[in-house]
Amino acid sequence: MEKPTSIYLLLATYWQRMDELTEAIRRTDDAAHDTPEREAAFAAQFEVGGRVNEAEQAVAAFRPEWPYEAKIKADFLHRLAAENNGRLEDDVTAALLSSLPGLVEWRSPA
Repeated sequence: MEKPTSIYLLLATYWQRMDELTEAIRRTDDAAHDTPEREAAFAAQFEVGGRVNEAEQAVAAFRPEWPYEAKIKADFLHRLAAENNGRLEDDVTAALLSSLPGLVEWRSPA
């Protein structure tokens, strides 16, 4: 049986990738305009941005088993939406929706 992923590890991955994105943006900003170096820096920035998005999706797809995990996930997604004019990106929303079926355990009436 596979051990569930920790919400803390998912968030640590997200913040590590955000740090990488910040550095990639700095390199793009520092490069002279209309140069191959700037184009390469921008391509690298775009790639890192994709990894940030993957980390956001991983948090959204996480299935909490405890109320504190659900609160951490909800707080993260609320902040993410607030930074994006009140909505989540479509792929993050899809990841969130994919986590919902696993949240409910059916129990037969006693």
